[in-house]
Amino acid sequence: MTLNQTSWQPGQANPNATMSDAEARAARWLRYEFDMTVQELATMYRTGRTSMSLLLRGKTYADAGGPIDPGRKSPSKTPGPRSRAYRLGERKSQEKGSE
Repeated sequence: MTLNQTSWQPGQANPNATMSDAEARAARWLRYEFDMTVQELATMYRTGRTSMSLLLRGKTYADAGGPIDPGRKSPSKTPGPRSRAYRLGERKSQEKGSE
């Protein structure tokens, strides 16, 4: 056996795999249907948070099937009402109005 044959294999074909493709599909389905957190699923399947996050986003077990979680949404460009930038913007607009 050469190094290339054993170095990396996807999903449950990998000898170091901790779950089957069916379990990966089930975890994705639980995340999609019941909005379970990554930590809850990682605890349930006895794996790490990072491993579960990669699985849910399709970075690992890509061929297992099931709904793929898009991951974090990018932050909006508009500052929220509790942010410092928003409060500074309010002050600037109040100062302009008092002139």
